[in-house]
Amino acid sequence: MRYILQSSSVSRLSGILGNLLEHYDKALFALLAPSIAPLFFPDVDHKMALLSTYAILPIGYLTKPIGALVFGKIGDSAGRKQALILSLVGMASATMAIGLLPTYAQAGILAPIMLALCRMLQSFFSAAETAGGAIFLLEHSHSTQKTLAGSFFDLSSMLGTLCASIAIFGLSLYTDISHSWRFLFLLGGVTGLFAIFVRIHSQESPEYLRETSQPKKISSTLRANIRSICRIALTSSFGHTTYALAFTFMTGFAPIITKISVQEIARFNTYLFLFDCLLLPIFGYLAQKIGPIRLMLLGTIGSFCTAIPLFLWITHNPSYVSLIFVRVSIIIWGVAFSAPYYAWALEQIPSVKSRYLILSCSSALSSQIFGSSCPAICLYLTTISPYLPGVYFALISLISMSTLLVSRGKTPKKTQDI
Repeated sequence: MRYILQSSSVSRLSGILGNLLEHYDKALFALLAPSIAPLFFPDVDHKMALLSTYAILPIGYLTKPIGALVFGKIGDSAGRKQALILSLVGMASATMAIGLLPTYAQAGILAPIMLALCRMLQSFFSAAETAGGAIFLLEHSHSTQKTLAGSFFDLSSMLGTLCASIAIFGLSLYTDISHSWRFLFLLGGVTGLFAIFVRIHSQESPEYLRETSQPKKISSTLRANIRSICRIALTSSFGHTTYALAFTFMTGFAPIITKISVQEIARFNTYLFLFDCLLLPIFGYLAQKIGPIRLMLLGTIGSFCTAIPLFLWITHNPSYVSLIFVRVSIIIWGVAFSAPYYAWALEQIPSVKSRYLILSCSSALSSQIFGSSCPAICLYLTTISPYLPGVYFALISLISMSTLLVSRGKTPKKTQDI
């Protein structure tokens, strides 16, 4: 019994560690963007260099969906564990490669091209992590604890982001980040080796092992679950956008409209991530009491009502206080939505042997269309009017809220893949 408990704990830890590393990698690139942008795009002003760097974030439009198809199929046919090990090896390698890249001064136009290629590889392999890790953790959890387990999985996302923020802030105290940024990427790659070791010693999902049916062809599974894919992708658009807006976009936007330095923003980000980490278990427990959909609706309705007023306020009063209030507000609405999200998403996919493919594809579509593109879109919108990002956020909130309301109480029954 002790061995089983230990193995189960290792399995849960392995699902969380991979997700933590993925968000460390993603946050590291996003938070370092203001510092490394001039190194890869030196011939334009800072705002255009930052916009060019942000434009690299959604470059995984093709590679992440392809990764979702490849690893989704592996996860449903060969097992969750096999797909997650392969994805983690690829992610760690791509992260270390970024740390070894030459800058524009050393390689000219090849530097931003290689940076984009590394980001494409990261997107390809990360397609398996967030969805697969959540499935792995929740399938190792008791049915009455899945909502709370989902909030802890999302907590691991914030811990990965927090680690990136602390690493950047700590290093900035002793050295210039524009000269020492490589170390942070190399550290992420090396840390991935430990996560791979833990994952190798984990057990396969018990729900997956109990399922006797065999997965069908990718095309057949996608056709049979198209409604679930659209429902999950549109609903999760809010979670991806909230994260990108509060952390990635605001990190670059704040120094433009205020006198706050990049170093101060890095320190402030760390406090915000800690705040997010503290809220997630609380909202996860609350979701178990009132139900996931009610809490998710609270987050989307709250943001829809406040998005435009918040950005109007920070536009006309670009101070440190307004910046804190706006970002904290976005985070609260985002956490209310994200804490119960994974438990809700798994309910939309009744078939165990199609979960990995469907959730990976839904997540890849949503993160690329809405999440990764958010910083570039919002930064461009500020060139037209500084409050337009609020309009964009309100629109995303409306899309997610409407999808939740339409699909409320319509959890699909278990179907056979045709």
